[in-house]
Amino acid sequence: MMRLIMIALLVGCVDTPPLQEPVVEASHVEIKQWPQGNVPKLDILIVVDDSVAMVAHRDRVATIAPPLVSTLRRFAEGWTNLRIVVSSNDGRARRLPGMEHRYLVDAIGLDYARTQNYAGTLEDALAALIDVGTESDGPSQPLEGMRRSLETNSEFLREDEAALVIVMISARDDASPLPVADYVQWMEAATGTGSSWRRSILVAGIYPEGSSRLDEYLEAIHTYRFVAPIEAADFTPALAVFDHFVWQPGVPCLESELLDLDTSTPGLQYDCSVMANVNDAWRAIPRCAAPPIENAIDQPFPAPLPSPACWSLRSDTQSACRNSDRLRLDLDGYTYVTHPAFRFECVTQ
Repeated sequence: MMRLIMIALLVGCVDTPPLQEPVVEASHVEIKQWPQGNVPKLDILIVVDDSVAMVAHRDRVATIAPPLVSTLRRFAEGWTNLRIVVSSNDGRARRLPGMEHRYLVDAIGLDYARTQNYAGTLEDALAALIDVGTESDGPSQPLEGMRRSLETNSEFLREDEAALVIVMISARDDASPLPVADYVQWMEAATGTGSSWRRSILVAGIYPEGSSRLDEYLEAIHTYRFVAPIEAADFTPALAVFDHFVWQPGVPCLESELLDLDTSTPGLQYDCSVMANVNDAWRAIPRCAAPPIENAIDQPFPAPLPSPACWSLRSDTQSACRNSDRLRLDLDGYTYVTHPAFRFECVTQ
């Protein structure tokens, strides 16, 4: 009996280490989904004075095509879905040799396929149309030319969320037959004011300073003033009209912190993926080889086609996310405005 008691005491004195629970870093997959953002549609009407008064300005006006196209591409980040009509005081749409339509077409789909109805570059095609000549002995009447152009080219305007920009170029103040108020009323009716649908419209002007009728029209149409003097060498103030058709609907942000998969490697190692639905098929979008340059200066204008699509994560320096210390998804090639439907997944803590 004594031997059994001693064995029991010895067993009770053994130092057994406590059990340690394994350290498991909690994680989950954060998923963001975006519906498709189509390439914004923009219909552009350019009315160019062809009267003899334009002789002194013809050479400067002939140079407007390259900066106009560059402005469009810069603000649209390479994505375009354009229709462009050029007419003169008589309102007749000009047409290039061999061109089927009375307007230029330049569109890029989400699959990077490009549609155009002209040969060569958009800059060259537009420059050829804008050079309307200076042989007309009639009055300068951009308002009447604008009205006739839109009435006689009804197939040009698209009614499926296409915006309209009108650029009037004149050597003198408007001398159209109707009062300015009539042209304002006509435009309001044409753009759907008072109905359930209203076309987005902006008007820019390049004409002499002190043109009372044209000033009155632009002030009545909208509160913005996109005007450049016809005598100036730089028409940038008028071309800024295209800046107002760039929308920023939101940014996909991560609500949680990323899970660092490998703490032994410098820099954050994470597991994320982006899938895009292009032509009804899901495709993997690769991660960018190098992150985009923050606050880049003097970057060149985009090429005629957007760059290949890729993605990266960046700190939210612009406070676009709900919590400013979060990471946001940046798209290269596609933009926040123009992109297919996509699914963004990241493993987070």
